[in-house]
Amino acid sequence: MNTLSEVIEQFKIFHCVECGKCTGACPLAQVDRDFSPRLVAKYVIEEGLDSEYVKEKVWTCLTCGLCNERCPIGISF
Repeated sequence: MNTLSEVIEQFKIFHCVECGKCTGACPLAQVDRDFSPRLVAKYVIEEGLDSEYVKEKVWTCLTCGLCNERCPIGISF
């Protein structure tokens, strides 16, 4: 299992500029106002992988990849 630091580095989470393009592209975010790929990344950084938000929301992701396509920084959500 990867450490939190390795996860953050691997997925370039620290590079997020909070532009919201990932959330705008996300079909789940359109129906669940509490979901956002950006917020998942933010909570991973601030609270770690054990964050209640991350634990709950990461499993609702549709894994469609639209957030990855829209991210101007190239973060892999």
